[in-house]
Amino acid sequence: MRLVRNCIPAVVGIGLLLGHATARADGISVTVNGEPVRFATVGPQEIQGRVLVPLRGVLEKLGAFVDWVPSTHTVMASRGNMDLQLQIGSRVAQVNGRQVTLDVPAMTLGGSTMVPLRFVGETLGADVRWDGPARTVLITTADGRSGTDRATHEAVTASRPNTGPEPTTERAFDIRSVTHNHPSGWLRAGQVLDVTVRGTPGGAASFRIPGVTDMIPMREMSPGVYEGSWTVPADKPLNLSDAAVIASLKDPHGNGASAPLVQSGDLLRIGTVPPTIADLNPAPGTAVSKPQPLISATFSGHGGSAVAPDRLRILMDGRDVTSEATVTGQFFTYTPKQPLPGGKHTTEVWAYDQAGNEAHQKWDFEVPAQRAEQARGVGSIVTNASGTMQPGDIVNVHVVGEPGGYATWSLGPIKDRFLHEDQPGVYNGAVRIRPGDAMENAHLVVTLAMPNGTKYSDTNTRAVTVKAGPPAAPVITSPSANGRYSGGPLVVRGAATPNSTVRLKIDYASRILGVLGVHGTAAQQDVHVNADGNWASEPIDLTTVPGGRNTEYTITAVAVNAANQQSPATTMTLR
Repeated sequence: MRLVRNCIPAVVGIGLLLGHATARADGISVTVNGEPVRFATVGPQEIQGRVLVPLRGVLEKLGAFVDWVPSTHTVMASRGNMDLQLQIGSRVAQVNGRQVTLDVPAMTLGGSTMVPLRFVGETLGADVRWDGPARTVLITTADGRSGTDRATHEAVTASRPNTGPEPTTERAFDIRSVTHNHPSGWLRAGQVLDVTVRGTPGGAASFRIPGVTDMIPMREMSPGVYEGSWTVPADKPLNLSDAAVIASLKDPHGNGASAPLVQSGDLLRIGTVPPTIADLNPAPGTAVSKPQPLISATFSGHGGSAVAPDRLRILMDGRDVTSEATVTGQFFTYTPKQPLPGGKHTTEVWAYDQAGNEAHQKWDFEVPAQRAEQARGVGSIVTNASGTMQPGDIVNVHVVGEPGGYATWSLGPIKDRFLHEDQPGVYNGAVRIRPGDAMENAHLVVTLAMPNGTKYSDTNTRAVTVKAGPPAAPVITSPSANGRYSGGPLVVRGAATPNSTVRLKIDYASRILGVLGVHGTAAQQDVHVNADGNWASEPIDLTTVPGGRNTEYTITAVAVNAANQQSPATTMTLR
């Protein structure tokens, strides 16, 4: 749920239920601690014997913070340690999580949201009375203060040293808008984020990005306009698709007055981890048995910004062969149109993700100069691995090559399986495909290492796809369900389909000074699941997330196999 603070329409109001049938729509006034309340739009009205009054003037005089949730048509008000929720059309209110029944439901009249103010005011610690002769609603708070936050005042009073008389007034600070220069697209290492905050002049402004960086001070460039910058670090791995920019504005003299935290409406996408180029084929430093070998590699974007296929670049011995290759966001394959001459050959690959992060791989392999030498090493591969296969099928591999070597084979997520030399130069092996061995357009690769240090490799050109179906939903074993986050680095552990990848995401929603509306993503990781089905995240620092008694963390884990099929999501909530 996304909650927009300070975006309540001007016509939205909170009503006053006093139950006096004699009151009329005109001539009704409202005071808070003796100070008259001025209404910018709709004034006090009488509807069927009940006096109603608009939202902003009264509750701001009470020092309450107010939010409007458009998706659920809910008004939320907070003052001190008291939180109130009222949904339009409902007779039930939530007071600090406890249900309270109203004699009339909250309602919308003429485009204004109306709720009983006697109930609201008294719930928030105020006394509400009706002065019939004066035709005035009298609202009094326990501390007799208006226009300031009572809780803030009490905290300041308790902590301020006794240096003289207390100031008679405190300034109210407010943030009107938070914007930045990257409302779309990805930020990568070295790029600069510029943030602008507009609000009350003369304050001390700062901003933070939870999960990324703590408070960054801002400068007041003109009255009420504050600017600050942050450079994306190159030494910190970040992959966040929904990072929030949250601003604060405080009294620079330490009197305790501050605006509620406000976050920008545009979430950030930050990616500093370059993609990975893996499964290089022919294997680096090996000799191939064919002068037209299959050349390939796979890509991973680590769950952040995906690899951009249109930006891939492939060089073969310095010649650009990208247009001759088969390219996707997960892999590329290329077979030379003409036999390669004997000797060493070099392949270079550049891959870029959507954020612009670059990955580069360069490796060599050798084509034997003489045909007699080509006959050595891996002479032939016979296998039933081709086309579409299913979990439970058995892959048989039969290799004829130079005797006395150590032979292994790999196919997609099936890695480095041993081939037994049953007779000189004849190597055999087999494996049953498991449910976690999903793959798409994979090629079986055989490597033969000889005692003299020479390594040969060969690739079966027939592609294999295993339709294993989506992996099972991962299990989160730590932290415990519905537990509490007590601070420090958080490590998430669990179990999932072996050799899959768990895409982990931690979102947060915080109520700061009673205001719900600070939310975003604090961490995203791609975590490898080992052959035993266990996984554990890297430590996650949540200290930059705005804390509080109502901060809630949602952990979401999705398992992804090599064919990019996703499991159902597993979620867990922490407080």
